[in-house]
Amino acid sequence: VVSTQSTGSSGINAEYGGRLPIKFSIGDEDRGEMLTEKEPYYILVPRMTYLPLLPVKKHFESAIPATDSDNQPTELWYSYGDIPLKWQLPIGVLYDLVGNDNLPWEIKLRITEFPSDKLQRLGVNIEEMVKSSFIHNVKEAGYMKHRGTVMCHLRPDQHSQLWRGLHRDKFDDFWMINHRLMEHIDNAPYRCIPFRIYTQIHERYIQRSSSR
Repeated sequence: VVSTQSTGSSGINAEYGGRLPIKFSIGDEDRGEMLTEKEPYYILVPRMTYLPLLPVKKHFESAIPATDSDNQPTELWYSYGDIPLKWQLPIGVLYDLVGNDNLPWEIKLRITEFPSDKLQRLGVNIEEMVKSSFIHNVKEAGYMKHRGTVMCHLRPDQHSQLWRGLHRDKFDDFWMINHRLMEHIDNAPYRCIPFRIYTQIHERYIQRSSSR
């Protein structure tokens, strides 16, 4: 959840509006599996979005076979060098973890050798999976801050608006709901401030809560 103390929505808008240039190309390991050659795909993306939400598949669609060697639907995944990129993490977090100072960030599109020991499978309903992961994180943070009181009172359409604002890069829609998650209830302080630390060393994030 994006938060602020005194800067207001304008300061958060600057944070929300961060962008990252990316170059997507077919990994050398998979070129022999493709139906045709495709030029790399360049795109400027919000740091807060997620890899599966980008229109990368659409660009490479004519080159990607419908099924793999086992006659199963072809499963896309992404890597930076030999590092599989987790779809649950915002792109900005991924870049800060494993990227370098060279831009655009070069990411490989892969269709074989899915690293099931490193990545979670997305399934068929990709957007719903990413949305579910995002909302789960918001609920978890809300419970730690104020026992989930605010999140429990949000209507399903407000959950959708929060997600839609992030997914479609509409800050006003996002902030209309997100600011409510940052408010204090009856002027009481947060129970604690939840935060996660992502490192290259740990396979999982480190999660802690800090009392004010």
